[in-house]
Amino acid sequence: MIGTWVAGACAVALSLGAGYRMLTRRLIVVTVRGLSMLPTYNPGDRVLVRRGTEPARGEVVVVESPAAMRSSGDTGDRWLIKRAVAVAGDRVDEESRAGVRGEIVPPGMLFLLGDNRKLSMDSRQIGYFSTRQLLGTVWFRL
Repeated sequence: MIGTWVAGACAVALSLGAGYRMLTRRLIVVTVRGLSMLPTYNPGDRVLVRRGTEPARGEVVVVESPAAMRSSGDTGDRWLIKRAVAVAGDRVDEESRAGVRGEIVPPGMLFLLGDNRKLSMDSRQIGYFSTRQLLGTVWFRL
């Protein structure tokens, strides 16, 4: 009887451990830095990010900064938080595109803008972001 109870408790503990491990691989907490997402997110806000999800138009995402930004002496973070205003196959209006070539977002790419357009380094300057640079989609603010 005690052996059955111990075996059951071990099974529950293993299940909880496996569930926790899966959850921590799927979810990550990211701290907002900079002013590019004002008024939606303030510097210091913490957001819960879901990994492994394809963003939909309008969702906020976390992407890896382009190598050119990181190697240019920019001491900023490795990650950028931006809004996906267009995903693969969507049309990007000429005003938003600025210097970006092509009005249709290519497959595997995202067109990202900061909510605070005046202070955002985004697709208008950098171009399209690859979905390979995507950490995940912001689920909610903590």
